[in-house]
Amino acid sequence: MTIPSLFCLRPFPPGEKNRLDRRCQYQSLILGLLIPGLFYPGCQKNAADLLYQKYEVAHLAGKNEDAHSLAEEMVQKYPTHPRTPEILLELGRIYKITIPYPEKAVEYLRRIVYSYPVSGYTSQALFELGDLYQSRFQDYNRALVYYQRFVDLFPNDVNIGEVRFRIGDCYLHQNDYEQARVEFVTLIQQNPEPHLLAKAYFNVGKSYYYQGNLKAAISTYQSLIRRFPESEMIPEVKFSLASTLEEDGNLESALQLFSEIRNSYPNPRVIDLTLGKIKNRIAQSHKPKGD
Repeated sequence: MTIPSLFCLRPFPPGEKNRLDRRCQYQSLILGLLIPGLFYPGCQKNAADLLYQKYEVAHLAGKNEDAHSLAEEMVQKYPTHPRTPEILLELGRIYKITIPYPEKAVEYLRRIVYSYPVSGYTSQALFELGDLYQSRFQDYNRALVYYQRFVDLFPNDVNIGEVRFRIGDCYLHQNDYEQARVEFVTLIQQNPEPHLLAKAYFNVGKSYYYQGNLKAAISTYQSLIRRFPESEMIPEVKFSLASTLEEDGNLESALQLFSEIRNSYPNPRVIDLTLGKIKNRIAQSHKPKGD
């Protein structure tokens, strides 16, 4: 339907009709182009909301393939919609776990970090990216970038203790034992959850052991056992302590400790072999010289 111009409704002198008809057509064309443009953003928002609702219904109904398809469509068509960071995070997790395609997971998670730096989903995306680079790609330098950004931007986040532990673990895997120890000791001083404290103590002990400082490793392991006697890590810690005692030449203490954990250690055969080896060493050490 043509929208008449107000100019077209004015009386016109004879001979002007053709010229004015052309002007009316031109103005109608301009209005026809402008008026839809005035309302398009609202229409786009309604379409985006409707698409998100379809995605949410499919997701809640467990129709994973439909939800996945709708999520892909949502982030492609409406990158500025308020729900887009949420869907990007969901897609990142899908490609990380459900449909293992880590490179695609990284793509979606990075879009949150760089396009929505103050989004409530940014801390989760940083954590997932750090985990992917640490666990999947073993790229500890890249993992550290994302973990450190998490610490800088979200120091009060509920996952801050876990992220700080992972930073220390990345340095440990890079054989940077001094820096790893700095990170773990800092975490210990912040008094996080008990399970993180025990793991941090254990890794401090390991950092000393890897550097050849057996006395410091032994002292750290013993401190951990005294402080967290009920920890599920105790059998593993005692195994490490016994192995370090053996290496340090304290065979009797190592023998006693290996015997103590034989029934609680996941692989008793390893303990039996180690016990036999230590007993032989002790027997050899008690033989008179020259025999």
